[in-house]
Amino acid sequence: MCCLIDRQDIHNVKRAFNTSCIHKNADDHASVEIWVEELNALGPQSPVLMYKAQGIQPDDDASSLLAVDFVLGLQTVAQRKFMLQFGNGCMVSVDSTHGTNQYDFKLVTVMVVDDLGEGIPVAFMISNREDEVVLHEFFAAIKCRLPSEVQFSASHIMTDDAPQYFHAWTSVFGHADKKLCTWHVDRAWRRAIRKHVLEHEQQIEMYHMLRSLLQELDKDDFETYLTAFQEYISSAAPDFAGYFSSYSTRATEWAYCHRLGVQANTNMYVESFHNVLKSAYMERKANRRVDTLLHILLRVARDKVFERLIKLEKNVQSKKQHSITKRHTVVVAVLPAQTSQGWPIPSCSQAGHSYLVMPAKETCSCHLHCHLCDCCPHMYECSCIDFCVHATVCKHIHTVHQLRRAADLSLDNTDTAAPPDDSNESENLASVIPNVVQDGVSTADEISAVRLRLMSKCEQVMGIAGVCDSRKALVCALSHINAAHASLRALTGVPPASITVSRKIPSNKKIDKQLRFFTTKLKRRAVGHTLKKPGLLQVAEAKRNMLSSKSCDTDVLQVESVQDVETVDDIMSMASAVLLPSSIESPFEAVPYCVDTETVCIANDAESGATDTTLPSRTMDLDLSTLQPSQQQGIDHDVEVFLSSS
Repeated sequence: MCCLIDRQDIHNVKRAFNTSCIHKNADDHASVEIWVEELNALGPQSPVLMYKAQGIQPDDDASSLLAVDFVLGLQTVAQRKFMLQFGNGCMVSVDSTHGTNQYDFKLVTVMVVDDLGEGIPVAFMISNREDEVVLHEFFAAIKCRLPSEVQFSASHIMTDDAPQYFHAWTSVFGHADKKLCTWHVDRAWRRAIRKHVLEHEQQIEMYHMLRSLLQELDKDDFETYLTAFQEYISSAAPDFAGYFSSYSTRATEWAYCHRLGVQANTNMYVESFHNVLKSAYMERKANRRVDTLLHILLRVARDKVFERLIKLEKNVQSKKQHSITKRHTVVVAVLPAQTSQGWPIPSCSQAGHSYLVMPAKETCSCHLHCHLCDCCPHMYECSCIDFCVHATVCKHIHTVHQLRRAADLSLDNTDTAAPPDDSNESENLASVIPNVVQDGVSTADEISAVRLRLMSKCEQVMGIAGVCDSRKALVCALSHINAAHASLRALTGVPPASITVSRKIPSNKKIDKQLRFFTTKLKRRAVGHTLKKPGLLQVAEAKRNMLSSKSCDTDVLQVESVQDVETVDDIMSMASAVLLPSSIESPFEAVPYCVDTETVCIANDAESGATDTTLPSRTMDLDLSTLQPSQQQGIDHDVEVFLSSS
């Protein structure tokens, strides 16, 4: 008898008997109540910071919450320790996300950055609103759980352009510098440019100017460019100038020159966590219940603790460490002379420009070390944007550190030079082989001498291995010989021996797909203009344009009032100047008509003698009986073109 049970049946049984114990009750409201009671029974270990059930008036008369409000704050003991360890005196990020339940409750996440450069969520809040009142209650509940002897304060608060997060945080924890997420600022600027600036070329120019302002690292130069840019947009784009005035008065929140040394430039730590939450934990499926979200958040808090333990024990590289190692390179072959301002390292992308690298400390015990040269962001300081804004080890710092270490090693080898013997033969080989293989400046006699010494050493190893009875010693020697063999092959460029194959197939190649029908009709693609970030040359050109362009002259035909138009001939001359080139004789000389504006009043007392000279919009007073049919059609067409362009 065949089995008729499939996976869906098993899932239905699991849900019917509630084997996961997530849903404490069929009703979501009652289930959350049971969850909170069970968690509060843990006493000081309870992760529940605050709880306000929806539909119940708060017991505290001093509370600003309403009866319709739902608030659930969570923070485990491990999260509290992470907050004290990595958040006190450092940057704290706050943001919210939607779509985590069917009641449109928002999920607010408080996050810090650990010593591995990874974001760690330290508190959650599920609420029906995210205004300053609710956030103040949430942050006050966090502060009540912190140790009384610790005065917690964050150096920076990274949020989007919503002010309630910053205001609520400072009202509870005191002063902190507000920093806007660069990605959110850039997105808002792009939308505003498309809305207030019509011409695409002017949109590109204005966006490049904004990006050059954003990325300027010198405060004095920033103020100069900001003043020039405001003068430019006040005449070129008055609507955008009114929009940008809200940013120009708070440049300390978004300009790069006012955020040097901050741990992050964007709020992507929180955004990335929300993406992991919805992708890995919720599997991109719509979640209905709040108790399921509560269970998921507790799982996240537990998993973050184990992820950190695994990375520390197994020495697994974090994303920050990988980016530092990825920048491991040498820009120049010889280290320039050190000045009072540091080592000038030339730029690879901008000719004639150099960045200054200054030493900060000789050693550091942090975890953000390069695995190749053992350099970290706290050992040097650089004037490039990569170090100042992203707080990482740039390629200029890598260059200085490697060249300094190479110079120290060569100096030590010179001081301790001695006749070659068996005791220091490995050091001699290490100092000679790079010159033989890489530099190619050694003579044939030197190469032959090194080769003979290497072959002699191999024969000695073979003789000792023939009489050795220790398995541990043989395995150790074999591992060293394998490493030496691989190094010798790599330095000399000898390819490894490979098995001859008749057909080369990639390791990730899949089987050929079955042929299926497909359409050959080309789909229409939407044509849209995108604003791309400027390069170094475009930034320099935008800065020159800001300083040189003080005003923008525009030739626009505009009739605003009756005082601007005195006679019909004035209208005719303006119309013919717009519709026809100056070399072509206008066909409507002495043909009176009015232009479509908000209110057009033409005083034509000489011809009509009428006292009321106000004519309706888009009207014509023409004597067409004297014109030919072709002339009438041409005049009608030109007048329509003029009216539409006005």
